[in-house]
Amino acid sequence: MHEITDHAQLTALLGDDPYLRWGVPQELPAPAVVAGEAVATLRVRHRLGQVRRSAFVLGDGPGVAELVALLVRGGLLTAWEATGISVPQAHGHLLDAHGIAPGGRWDWMWVDSPTPRTTDDQRSVVLTLADATDAPEMAAFSERWSPTAEGEPGTGFSTLWRGVRAGALEGDPTAGELLSLGASQPFTDGVPHLAGIVTHGQHQGRGLARLVTESLTLTEVEATGVCTLGMYSDNAVARRLYESIGYRVAWAWDSRRWDGTTAGCG
Repeated sequence: MHEITDHAQLTALLGDDPYLRWGVPQELPAPAVVAGEAVATLRVRHRLGQVRRSAFVLGDGPGVAELVALLVRGGLLTAWEATGISVPQAHGHLLDAHGIAPGGRWDWMWVDSPTPRTTDDQRSVVLTLADATDAPEMAAFSERWSPTAEGEPGTGFSTLWRGVRAGALEGDPTAGELLSLGASQPFTDGVPHLAGIVTHGQHQGRGLARLVTESLTLTEVEATGVCTLGMYSDNAVARRLYESIGYRVAWAWDSRRWDGTTAGCG
């Protein structure tokens, strides 16, 4: 094993990997550790006044098992003050073997050349909402229809909100209750990351989430050249939507909490 302190060295090792390019910061928060064709990196995320530190293992081959052992048994997670660990899903059994409780399985996706199915005219009904003034309505909507959504309205963390109101179905896009909602948040080094996409339970299947998602995606790709998102791996409906827009899976993660002995869901 050996350490890497420079992002360019990681690129030389793993190639032009999308997650490495847009998910790992240019200034590494801690030296990455390399074992064979695998590498362990530390991700530090500042969110809503909290600092979340997690280890991510990229790559394949025997090196993944070596790195997991170093992180869990060798004390690297403790040294990094990490409270989470993520490995490629094919290697989730390694976390089981170390007694780390199951967590979440999710895909990190990206797009730099969107292929929208809707037209500019169709997307004209999508409104830009305000994180501050529209927060009570957006929070109530999210809580009712998707309590685990991570848009977190009113906190300032989401930098762009888009939504569709009931009036859009009757020719008045600004009128009526919310029917669909979504946000964009800064990921690593400001890369946009979609979150909090929620649709009214009685209006699903009408293409409203597509309108919101495509509107957000097109705006962010035009501004930054890329847009990213995370989705639960078993959400087949969301997968079809995102893939139809052009999103591709960079890594499918098995993520678990770490408290020094075990990890739990959440």
